Amino acid sequence: MFNLKDKILKYCSFGLFLLAPIAYFYNNLYPHVSSKTFFIYGVVEIMFFVWIYSLIVDSSYRFSRKYLVYFIPAILFVLWMSLTAVYAINPNLALLSNFARGTGLLLLYHTLAFSFVFLSILKKYGTSYLYSFLNYFVLGGVLGALSIWMGPYGFDIGIDALITGGEDGLMGNSSLSAAYLFFAMAFALFLISSGQIRPLHKKLLWVGISLMVFSPLFINIMGLLNGHGVVGIARAGFLTLFISVFLYFIFYLFLSSKKKIKNIGISLILLSTIAFGLVWNNFMTPGTKLHEAFVSSATGTRFIFWDTASRAMHDRPILGYGLENYGLVFQKYFNPEILKKQNSIEGWSDKAHNIYFDMGVYGGYPAIVLYSILLLSILYFAYVAYKGGRLNRVQASLIGALIVGYVVQNLFAFESNISILAIFMLFSVVMYLGFDFKTKVSENIEESSFENVLIGSFLFASFVFVFIYCVYLPNKKASLYRKVFSASLGSTVPPYEKLLEGPTMGSDWDASDSADAIYKYYKVSAANIKNDPKKLPQSIKNLDALIHYLYKAQETNSTDFRLYMTTLSLENTMTYLSGRKITPELRTRLYTLIENAKSINSSYPDIYWSTAQIKVWEGDYAGAVSEYRQAIKIAPTLPASYTLALNFTRLLGDQKSFSEIAAEAVKNIPDFKYN
Repeated sequence: MFNLKDKILKYCSFGLFLLAPIAYFYNNLYPHVSSKTFFIYGVVEIMFFVWIYSLIVDSSYRFSRKYLVYFIPAILFVLWMSLTAVYAINPNLALLSNFARGTGLLLLYHTLAFSFVFLSILKKYGTSYLYSFLNYFVLGGVLGALSIWMGPYGFDIGIDALITGGEDGLMGNSSLSAAYLFFAMAFALFLISSGQIRPLHKKLLWVGISLMVFSPLFINIMGLLNGHGVVGIARAGFLTLFISVFLYFIFYLFLSSKKKIKNIGISLILLSTIAFGLVWNNFMTPGTKLHEAFVSSATGTRFIFWDTASRAMHDRPILGYGLENYGLVFQKYFNPEILKKQNSIEGWSDKAHNIYFDMGVYGGYPAIVLYSILLLSILYFAYVAYKGGRLNRVQASLIGALIVGYVVQNLFAFESNISILAIFMLFSVVMYLGFDFKTKVSENIEESSFENVLIGSFLFASFVFVFIYCVYLPNKKASLYRKVFSASLGSTVPPYEKLLEGPTMGSDWDASDSADAIYKYYKVSAANIKNDPKKLPQSIKNLDALIHYLYKAQETNSTDFRLYMTTLSLENTMTYLSGRKITPELRTRLYTLIENAKSINSSYPDIYWSTAQIKVWEGDYAGAVSEYRQAIKIAPTLPASYTLALNFTRLLGDQKSFSEIAAEAVKNIPDFKYN
């Protein structure tokens, strides 16, 4: 019979991957992501502290120190990313990330800890445990796929959690869910090819694979029925699915014991690498058919993101800018082209949407190298396991195709909390299979001894401390963010001041993102609110409280351009709604916001549009025209600046400026039209 510690370790590992894809705390900010983050943290922390206790009292969980050398790729990568956080633009963001992503250093620490724990469990229980674990992993992927089937792009059963998750059910972003389901599909095939499962079990696995492959995510069967086409909503995932099948056959040939077939595999690897290089170069070159086809079907935002990342990497090639700091880099190297109508859907990106560029921005070129070594070590360990007879040819080929396909998928997306966890889990699996971790029989231990009780009590207290700091308080704050900002447009003043208390997670990107969403509401509704005597007074109170909170948030978050800009925009909205005068005190506040914003990013036209509005309220009409001209100067191909300037000069009766700006608009934007 297993004792309590053994049960906790085994069943927590099963539950972690069974439930992580569908973890959803309805009251959280970004529940489809933050719920998974805190679920992962909580379960891993339970396992880690129980494991530490198990190492002390049960030698069967221990492995020789010589095996720690195999962890070097993972350890070096995490250590390097820790070093880059010290020099990050925003170290707090690098450590904690935000509620919308959850992929900061804290996640890496948890996933690295899990990889140690998981290897220890594998060593103790052997391959029978591994195959049971993989079944739970696959089932978790199937549950995630079923939530997609039940969502708006599938049967649309009307559950709020599925509706707000959009096309991805409970899994989050479509690219993120596609990457994770690649693992689930590969492990299902891994089990089928093991030769150790019953026929009924094999049939059930094929059913699970079908539910994932033919979901609205990849090969969209529902799309054929409703006329939306066979290509799933994860277009990169759809393409990667077929590439991965091709990669599998290449690895299968490479692993052949026959020299001629093996050489064919090697030749195909070399040819595929060369072909990929040529295609990627063509894809990245503006004006080529492939480049323009991608722009026309998916907009040019990816190329803007990647160009921004390239410029940033050139300036800080060694240490980079720190994990999760791409959003701040995006501000620093801002390209106004992102504001064009065809690109503006992703105008505030915090990810480069490319595994190479994200890593390069986070930790410079060393981060790219170290992460590549981590992935290559998985391939190497799998190869060693194959040569040692602990993986068959099909299984080793599946792992090779999975890793390379994962990289291909993430050339157009970014990693998620659950996919990073899966990478570190696979790292431990192939390490265990690649090397001889002999199982030891548990010693007959007296766990009730005074020393062990004392150790257990200390570890339990440590767990409680870590759990409160990493899980309970941040999760509570995620819930508070959702509650407070959901009440921003209500009939009572939301308690914004509570958001300044507790852990600092959420005080960076999430604060400005939530406030920006409120501003967008006021932007389209301000005129209606101003003319509604019942709604106006409460709206002014709510707006005043929000602005006061944002100023307080700036005291600890001085790197967020959008925080300054949103505060400025809301201040202008307050002036419009309340009709207040521009007093010396208010003027100082507004121009301080402008200068702070410009110190981070002076290439954002909205700065000058907002400043022009202030100039109008001050009666400085010539100054307002000058601000509009400055906005045109920094972004000469952006139609919005010309439209605003022309509207204002026509209203002002300044025919000379109107004609000059109109002529400049036609010169820089040949198809420009002004009504």
